[in-house]
Amino acid sequence: MARAGIEPATPRFSAVQSVERGGGYGAGMGGDPVFASRKGTPLQHRNVTSRGFAPAAKLAGLEVSIHDTRHAFASRMISRGIDVVTLSGLLGHRNPRVTLEAYSHMYDRQKTDDVIREAMA
Repeated sequence: MARAGIEPATPRFSAVQSVERGGGYGAGMGGDPVFASRKGTPLQHRNVTSRGFAPAAKLAGLEVSIHDTRHAFASRMISRGIDVVTLSGLLGHRNPRVTLEAYSHMYDRQKTDDVIREAMA
């Protein structure tokens, strides 16, 4: 089922929808495929990387992996003040503890930055 403002996943537009849905490989929000085959079935990580992402990154002259983009997404969300429970859900972590273990240094840095900005205001 499509959310308001987002069309159902199609093979041609699934990569764009991935960004709108917060990333992921096999299933987006609601269970719809994020990266889909021509038949509409979810693609596996290696398939997405080798057939789509890696050639596109190379063509753009970027040395970046899908994991790098996932980490960048999480870091940007933290810098914009998203709470750990919400981010955990967007990243597909089963438990916010997993998110905290991976990104606690970012939350600590954000808290420190906020305190410094307030003190200097």
